[in-house]
Amino acid sequence: MSRPIIGLYGVSGVGKSYLLHQLTGDSSSLFHTHYAFLEGSQVLQSVVEGGDLRIMSQGSPSERKKWRTQAAQKIKQDSLVGKNVVVAGHYMLWDDEKDAHGSIVAVDEDWETYTHIVYVRGDPATIKRQRESDSKAYTRVRSAVSTEHLRKWQDQEIEKLQKICMEKRIYFAVVEARNSVEKVGTLLEYFSKAWREDIMDRVKREMVRSGFLPATRGAGPRFETRLLLDADRTIAAQDTGALFWRVVKKKTGKTEKSPLKTIFDAAGYNEFAFRQAMLFYEEYAEDFEMICRSVADQVKLYPEFVGLLKAVSSKPHVKTIILTCELRLVWEMVLERENIGNVVVIGTGPVSREDSLVVTPEVKSRIVDALHDNHHRVIAFGDSPLDLRMMQKADVAYVVVGKENERSKTMESELATAIKNGTYPELQSISRHHNCLEP
Repeated sequence: MSRPIIGLYGVSGVGKSYLLHQLTGDSSSLFHTHYAFLEGSQVLQSVVEGGDLRIMSQGSPSERKKWRTQAAQKIKQDSLVGKNVVVAGHYMLWDDEKDAHGSIVAVDEDWETYTHIVYVRGDPATIKRQRESDSKAYTRVRSAVSTEHLRKWQDQEIEKLQKICMEKRIYFAVVEARNSVEKVGTLLEYFSKAWREDIMDRVKREMVRSGFLPATRGAGPRFETRLLLDADRTIAAQDTGALFWRVVKKKTGKTEKSPLKTIFDAAGYNEFAFRQAMLFYEEYAEDFEMICRSVADQVKLYPEFVGLLKAVSSKPHVKTIILTCELRLVWEMVLERENIGNVVVIGTGPVSREDSLVVTPEVKSRIVDALHDNHHRVIAFGDSPLDLRMMQKADVAYVVVGKENERSKTMESELATAIKNGTYPELQSISRHHNCLEP
């Protein structure tokens, strides 16, 4: 990841300046040491002749675009002095309800500058009151607009920014204005750490903590067996990410398609996409355990895997890890319900949870390497192309073939190609359709 340059967006009157003031006043070493906080208007003043923004407001569209482009370039330059940067600004202005579309003030250079966009979403009625209060206090001149217009303005900004961020590989997060200081603080702390870390290092630390790997390479017991299992559609038929969104839709009344599907369709299955998924889960951090419990209640493990996991749990020289790109907490709840112990789960979740890890196909593959470095025999189970590299490196690999409407749509062709190229070890398939083991 690049050094964070964070755009703080939201409709006029949502409270971005107040939020910036609160963060600037935070005495924690994190914010004062690692972040510089800027008002977008301050940056514009530094590039407009004489620092007079009235000149900008009276300028032509091309002149205003030039100054905004220069401001974005200056923000990027300022980040080179060794601090992360947070800038409060605007994507669009839409103070006139008679205007059908509003005016987009963001420029192309913004998307070449920002690494993250944090959007502050507020209750439209509250925003309306705050705008009226600002106008009465003469701190800002705000046009009187309806709550319905503010809702429309806000929804359009979020929709358009999400699309831009996916196209430009910019991380996008939404926080609620009512608890924005706490939430943005959490995000800034995460961003500050994440851009410096190797995702594999975090996974390895978790494996050492759980006793799956020794702290020093080659120092632990050797020649043991390690079972690596994917979770969704491998040890159970369900897709927990899809179930999570169904629960959210039922709880909130949302009707749009799953943001997770949007993320992975747009970005593929890479580190950016999996980190973006964590930011999506963070939006529901307050109710996360409740949602995960509801999802876990809908997950039914395949009987064969219940038997296998219980059988190996008492074997001293066999250790099992569920290595999932999906939600760690869901699978921990499922295992607890089934009374299955001695299984380590590594998976994702909201960024505010310390146990949320980024698990990519590359991470799964490198874990096999780490286990081989410690002279262990690796048996891998998976169902999709995301598991192929892990299974290719394992000593023995099992492909779980579910019913046609439950299995990966692309696995068959990619698996056939891998077998044709001779990149597989001993390979077997567990056919859930016929409920048997096939060589």
